[in-house]
Amino acid sequence: MSRLHWLNSRSGLTLAVIALIVLAFAPPRLTGWVGTLRAPVQTILAPLAFPFAAALRLVNPDEVLRPADAPALDAMRLERDGYLREVNQLRAENDELRRAINELQQGLDLNPNIPVRQFNRPVITSPIDLASRLLTVRAGTREGVEPTATVAVVRGVHLVGRVTSADALKCQVLPFTDRNAGSIDGVVMLDPVVPGPACRLTPRGDGTLAGRLKTESVLLPGGMASAATDSAGDPAAGVKPGMVVRLADETWPQSAQMLELGIVESVQTPPEDIRIRTIVVRPRYRVDRVSEVTLRVPASTEAGGAR
Repeated sequence: MSRLHWLNSRSGLTLAVIALIVLAFAPPRLTGWVGTLRAPVQTILAPLAFPFAAALRLVNPDEVLRPADAPALDAMRLERDGYLREVNQLRAENDELRRAINELQQGLDLNPNIPVRQFNRPVITSPIDLASRLLTVRAGTREGVEPTATVAVVRGVHLVGRVTSADALKCQVLPFTDRNAGSIDGVVMLDPVVPGPACRLTPRGDGTLAGRLKTESVLLPGGMASAATDSAGDPAAGVKPGMVVRLADETWPQSAQMLELGIVESVQTPPEDIRIRTIVVRPRYRVDRVSEVTLRVPASTEAGGAR
């Protein structure tokens, strides 16, 4: 009686667990006999599994995919992946349109009282490709582009150059940083709305411009006056590296005034005269290597032959 009690105790469960562990790690040739127990067990459990499966279908009416439905599942996955690609592409296109609209709006806000049409066009050749100083843009007189009256910008407000020639389908833009573009008048901005001293900048051939600050106050094309420098050569707040320099040149179209030329890279003072300040200006972008520009065309210009 004591032996039976010992066999029905928890020690029996322990022995069973030990036996299962041994069988789990035993070689397959030693555990093949266990497979003979599968058929009787399935015979006993199969009648019980059917009611449970039926009840599960009542609770969850969606039919579970069987192995035979694998092709349908693969087709659904391919269709899902296709929709995801389309959604991602639409999102990218939407972001690009938002960027373009924002850039165009910045250009309009810069000179709100000057009617101007703006549109983006690709650069089809550049100096890096053909060793030419001109950028060829895919837009011409058919879209209203006129030499000297149309300017090109990048990112809405950063000057690239002025159109020098055009035919019906394309135009050529001379970057303002090119030596052949000549000198250009600008103004250093002490802050986003306060003009500092004016300056006359000349391209140096390395993508930068250099020139002296004007000591006297001059009238800017927008009607404001530039700041005069004091006896030490500085305006009230001083010209420092990092300040923005904008176009203020009456020989350029009105739509180009106050476009950004670049950032003050350095301020130099010759030892013989501390009142002279020479600045070096570097554009934020390599304007001679842009792949797309925004053309600013006077709104009064009609696009001949445009459809």
